Amino acid sequence: MHAGEVEILAESLTKYFFDLGISEGSTILDLGSGTGTLLGQLSNHGLCGTGIEIVPEMVKEAKRKYPSLNFILMDFCCFELDQKFDVILCTNDSINYLEPDARGDFFAGIEKHLNPGGTCYIDFDTETDITRFWQDQKSVNEGQGWKVTRSSFYDQQRCLGTEVQDWIISKNGKTHEFTEVHKLYPLSPSDVSELAKNAAMRVVNFIEPTKFRMVDESLDSYLRLGCVLMANVK
Repeated sequence: MHAGEVEILAESLTKYFFDLGISEGSTILDLGSGTGTLLGQLSNHGLCGTGIEIVPEMVKEAKRKYPSLNFILMDFCCFELDQKFDVILCTNDSINYLEPDARGDFFAGIEKHLNPGGTCYIDFDTETDITRFWQDQKSVNEGQGWKVTRSSFYDQQRCLGTEVQDWIISKNGKTHEFTEVHKLYPLSPSDVSELAKNAAMRVVNFIEPTKFRMVDESLDSYLRLGCVLMANVK
């Protein structure tokens, strides 16, 4: 997600949350917070942020950029904190990297860390998206000191998208080559609704995330969808 897109998303989320009754001073948890850009933008609107990120270098950079915010080195697949939040976020299709068997525990963890009536926003890639953009695709990107070749394919029988990234990094006269493999599992709106229900949450709205508008018509044709969930009041 590019910086401009993050700013637009932060503005859209803030307006939506405030319309739901979230106010300045409310607490927010960002799962997969990266270098903290989204959380930093949301904090400009008076929200008190905590971020969870599994990559040490990203946590270090986030703390440098936003020293007043709280960033924790932790795997959000099985996060455990001693605090509840008014809002929880999981954006940039991070949820698609969870294996299907781990989804139930992940949604239960979100519900566990939400205040009663709290709100969660996630976005996810559908099978339409992964089939279109991951099936037999190859691309090359490069910049100063680096080059990456991406090869991706989609296994429809296993509902699994795989992207192989071959990296070449040149630094201080030395070249380092390595390969990363990323697996992406599509989700459908019905999957998300069922997972939310099983975790004592409910779907408030499905969102078209680029323009952040509510989706009322058929959801089958969308590539990526956002979803607003709300914890049940106990």
